[in-house]
Amino acid sequence: MNAAMMSTPDEAPWQIVIAQLPLAFGLAGHNFLVLLDDNAQVVSEINGLVIG
Repeated sequence: MNAAMMSTPDEAPWQIVIAQLPLAFGLAGHNFLVLLDDNAQVVSEINGLVIG
């Protein structure tokens, strides 16, 4: 997972991470946003559509 936008501990106790799960031999991917708590545990996830 690559973080596109992350809060710092001084700003907030959570992180918003945008990630892409590769599909179809790297020709497409599944995008999603993940909300992590201060222990890096997934609190919520928003799934997007597959892109190519």
